[in-house]
Amino acid sequence: MTYTLGVLLATTLGCVGLVALWAAGAGRWAMLRWLAFLAIIAPPLAVEADEVFVGCYVLGATVGAGVWLGRWWFHRADADPRPLWAFSMGGLLTLTAAVAVAAAMGARLEFTHYQAWGDFALIGLVGGLCTLVGAWMAVEGWSTPLRRTLLGCLAALLLSLTLVQLDEFTTSLRHGVWPQPQFQVFLSPERYEPGSERYLRAVWTPVCIAVTLLTAAAVGLARAAQRPVAPRNRHAKLALLAVIAAIVAPPVWVGAQWLLPWRSTPPPVAFEPPPSDLPVEALHPLMVLQTQVDDARGGTQHDYVNSMKGLYPQLEALYPLRATLPVEDLARVSKRLRAIEGGIQPYDSYRWQSIIDVHQRTNWHRRLREILCRWDRHHSVVDVAFQESYYADSRAMLRLFQVEFALHAYQAEHGEWPEGIAELVPNLLPEAPIDPCSPVGDPLRYRRTADGYLLYSVGDNGRDDAGKPPKRVRRWVGWPHQAGDITLPSWFDAGEE
Repeated sequence: MTYTLGVLLATTLGCVGLVALWAAGAGRWAMLRWLAFLAIIAPPLAVEADEVFVGCYVLGATVGAGVWLGRWWFHRADADPRPLWAFSMGGLLTLTAAVAVAAAMGARLEFTHYQAWGDFALIGLVGGLCTLVGAWMAVEGWSTPLRRTLLGCLAALLLSLTLVQLDEFTTSLRHGVWPQPQFQVFLSPERYEPGSERYLRAVWTPVCIAVTLLTAAAVGLARAAQRPVAPRNRHAKLALLAVIAAIVAPPVWVGAQWLLPWRSTPPPVAFEPPPSDLPVEALHPLMVLQTQVDDARGGTQHDYVNSMKGLYPQLEALYPLRATLPVEDLARVSKRLRAIEGGIQPYDSYRWQSIIDVHQRTNWHRRLREILCRWDRHHSVVDVAFQESYYADSRAMLRLFQVEFALHAYQAEHGEWPEGIAELVPNLLPEAPIDPCSPVGDPLRYRRTADGYLLYSVGDNGRDDAGKPPKRVRRWVGWPHQAGDITLPSWFDAGEE
């Protein structure tokens, strides 16, 4: 998530800074350009991300003030220099509009939430200064390009130290806890720790340097594109378009997912379990399993996990029955387990619904965190690696039970174990069950042994360990990358080690 966040911060600050430079560089159209700047930074208000708007606003104000002071500084030696406090009518109207927007935002923000919007105001201030340093680097004539680059990077490094020491936004994204209003801190059981994982703030150093260099490159290419030499200005225009596209693409991509509503959801799997007249000792666990699958249908990953927490106790109740039930009941239990397992939706359905749930029920900070964490499987709002393993293991366990009961039905009828799962098809199984944990879609592993048979799934690591169970058999599934295969005897005969 740190790398994705760094790219997003650098390109967003660079994009807003370049738009602010474009607006500040106008003469008679300054007011219209600044209104366009406000319109560009306004979308975060649609999702109540007032702090983001404050940061962009402060960045634009910093760039505008810097350009204004720069103009005065460069023209102070003119024969008739313009006073620092002199404004045109358009400039006064622009300043009035800026003050009005600032007053409106000040009335909208909660003063008790000063830590949040103050943090973004600091980000906007540093981003604006980095933008000004980048524009200063693009000015030719006073030094060599190498010296300007070194001095600009040094200035950006010094500016980044402010955010490295004071910023809380980057560290809060890791845990999904944004600073609360101060009067709520002592009322909430979830305390916010502002000093946690300070190393994440180091991302600001490359971000500030990147903003400075991107601004310098864009301004330098824009100046080169205005030169009269035809071949060079064409090349400069193409390079400028490439730089702008690289800067604009990440904020637009994240913003589209951040702002657009998430309302639709894939339809649940239509499933009606077949009727059964099984003995009560087998029927009760199957009914509980069916209820758990029904409760999770159409829900999120969290709903699936909560509903399937009772999988192990019900399977534990079924496991001894494989040696006591008659042949016809063994076959019907296998068929019923197959129907129950078939009612589980594809993993993407639960994942999609989890994303929709985050976008509909949570604030902008958590939504942004979820978007960024899709590129990092270990820091998502719902831990993707754990959930995928959890989902695959639970389905593998149900399929192992289907084959287990079918094997005992075959043995009770023929007096021996089959040579392969293919001998159970089609009388007891419609097809050889695929191992959900197998990365290539292989069927469940089975082979006859001297004292019976060995049936197993390759487990969380996706490798065939020849049926060797993990060193420590856990009483639940969903442990990513755990070595060892899933075998029913290691779970239900040996007990937990």
